[in-house]
Amino acid sequence: MSNYNQTTVAGNHPSQQAGTVPSAPDGEYEWILNEDLLRDEGVIYGLTDSNVEQKTSAIFHFYDIQIEVEKARADALENEAARIYEAIETLEKRLVQLQEDLATLSSSAHFSAHHFFRSALGVSAYGLACGLVYLAVLEWTGPLWQAPAAVTAGVYIFGALSLFNKQSILYQKDEEQIPLQRERWKIIVEEFIIPLAAAAFIISWRAKPAAPEQIVAFGLLLYLLFLFGGKGFMSSLFLLKADIIVLYNDFLKNKWRRNQIKQIKEVIQAEKKAKLDCHLDLLSTYVHTQEIDKSVRKLEATKNAKIAYFLSEYELAKSARNYMTNEQMILMGMHKKSS
Repeated sequence: MSNYNQTTVAGNHPSQQAGTVPSAPDGEYEWILNEDLLRDEGVIYGLTDSNVEQKTSAIFHFYDIQIEVEKARADALENEAARIYEAIETLEKRLVQLQEDLATLSSSAHFSAHHFFRSALGVSAYGLACGLVYLAVLEWTGPLWQAPAAVTAGVYIFGALSLFNKQSILYQKDEEQIPLQRERWKIIVEEFIIPLAAAAFIISWRAKPAAPEQIVAFGLLLYLLFLFGGKGFMSSLFLLKADIIVLYNDFLKNKWRRNQIKQIKEVIQAEKKAKLDCHLDLLSTYVHTQEIDKSVRKLEATKNAKIAYFLSEYELAKSARNYMTNEQMILMGMHKKSS
């Protein structure tokens, strides 16, 4: 048998084969699908001079059902195409926003103002000065003490007691001073008198001969070192710490920025792939729509051709009927109507 028993359902996937016929009892549409049977039907109706409207209507109905099914599929494809267009527009807007975010992040690296290198050089300079002068004091005192290194370190620490005080007259402005936690004279003694005593102690314990100007110069050097060297070293350390914090914060911010850039680039690639997939789906929808359009035109042409075949055989048989005898009609199983 032919494929007339196949079922067509509106809304099937666009790739479903076009041109299928509606389901019907076996043999109901065989005379339409089979051209020989169609012509025989035309001959029979022509010879019997029967009304052909029922037959032509059946042919119309048979193909119109298929055409409506195909048009329903075309409408479904149009709705799908509209949805895809909307998805593409949404993706394009997201891509524009992502590109703007990427451009903003790419041009907004964090480089805060800092004095890291100056602070690092200051710490190094103060540290070297304190360390090398310590060696000079060891050489100045020589073997006068059994443990010169320990004694010198003790004098150094004593002369630098002001390092451990949060308040300073030399290194803090009046408006920066915190509320006094002890008498001001104690701060002055700790910051000025103790370094003087430590310097005088070292000068008085000289192991080598020295000219008076050398003694004065060395004593002044030690006193100024105790006044400014230790405080300068500690101040440079605090400044260096602040600069390190600034650099570390910039590092964290730039690291976060780079991670964001990486994530945005990955999202952009995913969105571009999704957009490409949408375009491919749209192209597939367009191709299937074209196929359905061809199918509809083919069904229309087939419908018209079937009706033309039927009517042609009908008219030909009807014309030949006038030349046939009753005996011939009886032999064919038909009776000629009286005119």
